[in-house]
Amino acid sequence: MSLREFVVTQAEWGAAVARAHELDASRREPVGQWPYVWALKRGRLLLRWYDYAMGRVEGREAGNGKIRCALRILGCTGEIKNPAAYERLREQFFTELLGRAG
Repeated sequence: MSLREFVVTQAEWGAAVARAHELDASRREPVGQWPYVWALKRGRLLLRWYDYAMGRVEGREAGNGKIRCALRILGCTGEIKNPAAYERLREQFFTELLGRAG
């Protein structure tokens, strides 16, 4: 599994989705002010807003009660390729949405 992927349980994914809903960026004025920097799209795509980019965590069934999460970060000029940015997004998924280290 690459730096841009990780696996969580269905229960963890459900908890992350519920927390992202609570922290929905559109519920805050101005939009996207921390901690309201998350959004949920189509039930399986979590978005995290940054000043310079948007991080995506896409969850897909992996079998055996697991969800495979794929990360992608898009900036104004295209996909960001810096590995540290992906590690940061992964850490934020676990700390901000699940309340634990990843």
